[in-house]
Amino acid sequence: MAERKLRVFVNGLGVMGRDFIRVIEEYGTKNMEIVGGNDTHPGFTPENLANGLNFDTVYRNFRGFVVGIDKPPISHSDEVLEYKDGSKSIGLIQFKTDGLERVIAIFKETNPERIPYRELEVDIVYDCTGHYLSRTLAQRHIDAGAKLVHLSGPPSDTSIIPIVIAVNDNQVDYDKDKIYSGGSCTTTALATKVKALHGEFGVKRGLMLTHHSYTNDQETQDGWSRFPERSRAAAESYKYSSTGAARMVGIVIPELRGKIDGKAIRATHFAVSALDFIAEYEKQPSIKDVNDFLTMVASGSNGQYREFFRRLGITDQVVTSSDLIGNPLSVLVELRATNFTDEGKMVGTSGHYDNVRMFTMRQKEFMKNHTYPYINSK
Repeated sequence: MAERKLRVFVNGLGVMGRDFIRVIEEYGTKNMEIVGGNDTHPGFTPENLANGLNFDTVYRNFRGFVVGIDKPPISHSDEVLEYKDGSKSIGLIQFKTDGLERVIAIFKETNPERIPYRELEVDIVYDCTGHYLSRTLAQRHIDAGAKLVHLSGPPSDTSIIPIVIAVNDNQVDYDKDKIYSGGSCTTTALATKVKALHGEFGVKRGLMLTHHSYTNDQETQDGWSRFPERSRAAAESYKYSSTGAARMVGIVIPELRGKIDGKAIRATHFAVSALDFIAEYEKQPSIKDVNDFLTMVASGSNGQYREFFRRLGITDQVVTSSDLIGNPLSVLVELRATNFTDEGKMVGTSGHYDNVRMFTMRQKEFMKNHTYPYINSK
């Protein structure tokens, strides 16, 4: 039987959901296609979604089209499609790229049972709402007809395994479990670096600090939030904030459970985050030891660490966050910032990660490496 494309439905079309669609449609893939999307925000319409896919403040115009010269490659239609189960779309999104036209159905449903997953032949729901983070809630997508569910956020249910590519994705077994999580962007960056360093030098304990770009759960002007620091104007001041990313490393790397913790600072820029990790190692390496090792890992020249190739990177250039917008690496280590004290008993490494684009690239990779082969094996 000929292989077919993986059919993906995106639930939640905020920053992560839209960027995932852009990654699939803009860079292309032979293995998967977007067949529908859903969002419940009061301001959500097909027209607004088309605008949000054509234009992006961070990642710029879709495929770099030039306003006033090129026609926008993405348009919308308010045509309502009716399905056999009685459900209805609120419109369509139309892509015109590379001489091809594609249409995806758009919904505005609070109840997954009102989304025609079966008729759309949805293989996997990529849920970016931040709402369906427990097994009970995520299961609603499967009960409604989807075969599998992948969550973009850290699960609230300990029975759902967070998966980081190159760290613990060998745990994916769809015959045993239909629901997985991508963890988080910071977990992905930190776990990638820690897994490599632990394998070579033996992490005894460590602390992380992320300088995280602001996100849309923060106020643009002083307002209200259940987290007081996030109620303050996002772009005007740094704020210490909570993060569970470091502790989640102990879930994806079980031998480090309880040995790593951290905290976050919400910074005043809109893309790319910085990541500091200070640790005590069994082997007490020097700065040269650490940097030579990370350089080797990034080159892909050592088969023992081959899984980190093009996921962990290094640079000896002087860069800023704005230079790294759209960088696809899970973490980019800035070698000049490596330091240590007391002859290697404590070593600090620093790096960067694009907390949106890197994460959506890894989720695409997850589906390409695991979901697509599974669906085509059935």
